[in-house]
Amino acid sequence: MARPKEFTEDKALDGAIDIFWKRGYARTTLPDLLTAMGISRGSFYAAFTDKYTTYCLALAQYHTVNLANMLAKMRTQTSLPLVDRLLFLFEDMNPSSPFDSRLGCFICNTMVEFGTTDPIIAQKVNQMANDIEACLYDIVRESGKDTATAKYQSKAILQLYLGAQAVHKSGGNVIDFRTYLQAIVA
Repeated sequence: MARPKEFTEDKALDGAIDIFWKRGYARTTLPDLLTAMGISRGSFYAAFTDKYTTYCLALAQYHTVNLANMLAKMRTQTSLPLVDRLLFLFEDMNPSSPFDSRLGCFICNTMVEFGTTDPIIAQKVNQMANDIEACLYDIVRESGKDTATAKYQSKAILQLYLGAQAVHKSGGNVIDFRTYLQAIVA
């Protein structure tokens, strides 16, 4: 008779997201991963196969849970002015936060670490970036912008977000996003 699981896959994947987000794929060792996920080596291999598969599953869970919640939050703030709705995307970047607490964006970190070297991971992070851009497009369109303008502005906001996340993670100073967003959507 098989021994019952003593963990939930979703909770274990939350731990995987945390450690991969902090350390990246290459710097995360199997012992790091097992500790973060709160599971044994045997349970890990039985449920997740290997580190790469776990990373892909962590990206998928981040997409369907974390990113979906953030985008839903932005979408539901319909009573706020446009720039205030867009600022939700940038709210976790505090220029006074300690260097070692700056995680950046899990999506951006993955883009930087993998680039185009892994087509499966590239497809996953590009889909997440596309989902962010689609949300931004909808929000900008709801403010009364025409289709072409909303398309260009949503792309510019997404690129500002991804670039600012990389700068913030590397210890650089990120500043007044309100001013930048106002300039983009003016």
